[in-house]
Amino acid sequence: MRLFRVPADNPDLARAQFDAFSKLIPLLYFILISNTIAVAYTYLNVAPDWLTMIVPSVLTVLAGLRTFWWLRQRHLVRSDADILRNLRATNWLTLPIGAGFTAWSFALYAYGDPFAKSQVAFYMAVTVIGCSFSLMHLRSAALIVTLIVDVPYVLFFFATGEPTLKAIAVNNLLVSGAMVTVLFIYG
Repeated sequence: MRLFRVPADNPDLARAQFDAFSKLIPLLYFILISNTIAVAYTYLNVAPDWLTMIVPSVLTVLAGLRTFWWLRQRHLVRSDADILRNLRATNWLTLPIGAGFTAWSFALYAYGDPFAKSQVAFYMAVTVIGCSFSLMHLRSAALIVTLIVDVPYVLFFFATGEPTLKAIAVNNLLVSGAMVTVLFIYG
């Protein structure tokens, strides 16, 4: 589907997207890493070590490596073909990264008290909003992240049966809908 592809017909646009990305993607990963550490810390004494230390450490290291990669891109001169290849790679990486952090959040959720469970809902909502806006220069990647996180998010929190979490899910869906609208207007 065209919405989820990097346009290949405008090298100047791709270069501008790549240049904007090299500035925003480190922010995206900062949001992701700092929020993940906060949630992992909250669950430290109530969930298994593999969920509070090992999985978030692996996810954080991967996000850190991507951060450093993007920071290095600011100073390199790239060909149009290389830029297009890297934008496409970004599109492809949004799927496993988004799914990985989402799956980890859902696995952690069951171990929390009501406050910790609410923090998972907050973490997922705030993080996907921050990440989607950081990806706004590559609309396809922003849409992929929004779908990969928000569809399972809404389904998961609706399945809890908890009215507050269902309301949070609906609210997140409305905010995400507004974000997607902005992406289409300005993207």
